[in-house]
Amino acid sequence: MRLGQRVEIFPENLCGRVCEENLMFTELRQDDGRIIIIPNNLFFQRVTRRTPEGEEQES
Repeated sequence: MRLGQRVEIFPENLCGRVCEENLMFTELRQDDGRIIIIPNNLFFQRVTRRTPEGEEQES
């Protein structure tokens, strides 16, 4: 993942743009401006969809 990339996590249906990442956590900024702090191990345990850079997802 890269800063600014849009990420979705299923089945929790969490989504947002990566705004910060470190060894333990990744922060996603949701469309409404809220920040979700996700433990990095969740990305290995769940289905994750990443939108390629430069490609906007339609709402």
